[in-house]
Parts: sequence; structure tokens; C-alpha cells
Amino acid sequence: YAHESSDSHKSTHPLAPSAREGEQKADSHTIEWESNTSPSPCGRDLGWGIDSARGCESSADSKQDLHFKNAPKFLEIGFGSGRHILNLAQNNPNALIIGLEIYRPAILQVLRQIELLNLTNLFVANIDARLLFEVATRESLNAIFLHFPVPWEQNPQRRVFSKVFLDNMIRALNPQNGRFELITDSKEYFDFAKKLARNYRTKT
Repeated sequence: YAHESSDSHKSTHPLAPSAREGEQKADSHTIEWESNTSPSPCGRDLGWGIDSARGCESSADSKQDLHFKNAPKFLEIGFGSGRHILNLAQNNPNALIIGLEIYRPAILQVLRQIELLNLTNLFVANIDARLLFEVATRESLNAIFLHFPVPWEQNPQRRVFSKVFLDNMIRALNPQNGRFELITDSKEYFDFAKKLARNYRTKT
């Protein structure tokens, strides 16, 4: 699903230039990505090849993790201000919501909102989306959201939306009910994504 928007809002693209270093340490809602074959010995497996940075905690957390393993899983790439991903978490309390962002001030802003809203189902990661798809469990996601990515009109090779992205996205989406939602206010990006999707052929 692709939508061209006239909204002036921009979300930080996961392939944008690196953010400033040295901000405060990540808290319990940041996650570290680990391969399924080598999980952190003390981490909390959330059922998608990831371990929570909370480390070893109580049996109550174990029950929550078991719930997340069986819950619908939504991923947003480049959540920017966090408006969409926070609403997504509030409106889907029984789903596991994962947000990817490389701009650390945006991550810290969303982490503050997570605490204020007492959200237990939303986790964010400071990671390039391309790396994520290398460890993502096959057919595990119910939805992927890419809202207002940087269009990179002068450097289209830096766009996250590509043939490789489509290959990995289709591998990660649940074939029964998985969906992808792209929203952009760039006509060039919209046309580029639409053409790529229409001409796409899965790997044989």
C-alpha cells in the first residue's frame, strides 16, 4: 500500500547521516538485535530474533515475553517524532510494536513518551533497517510502516525502498495477513516506489 501525502511532516530515514553521539544511555524500551542462533544469555527473547536490554528480570517479565512471542508484530522504519508509532502502540495494546530510528534525539523523545504513557508493548532500536532484515524471523511480521522517508532525490541509491528491501520485506511479512504501508510527500519517491513494486518479481 503506497500513499502520496501533501503533509509537510518528515520522518528520519534509517539511512540518513548518523546522529549525534553521546546522548543518555538507553533504557528498558531500547532493544539490542541478536541472531536467533546466539541469543544473549541474560536477555529477554521477544520472539523476533531480538533481546530486550532489560536483561534478567522477574517471572512476570517472562510471562510478558511469552505473550509477545504469540502477539501480532508491527515494525515502523524511521519513526521520527513518534506520533504514528505511539498511536499504534496505544491502539494495539496486545501487539508488539518495534520502531527503528537512527536519530538519537528522536529515540529519546519517544522513550520519554513511552514512560509517560506507560506503554509496555513498544520497543525502539537505534539500527539501520538493512541490518534488521538480516536477522528478522521469516513470515513473522503483520505490518511494516515506512512513513515520510527522506526521498534522497539527488542520491536515490541511498533510499531504503529498493529491490533488496522488497525481497527482505516479503520474506519477513506474514503471508496470510502481512501488509506494507508507504506514505511520502515526494512525487518522485512515490512514482519510483510504485514503479518498483509493479515490476517486482519474487526470487525463484
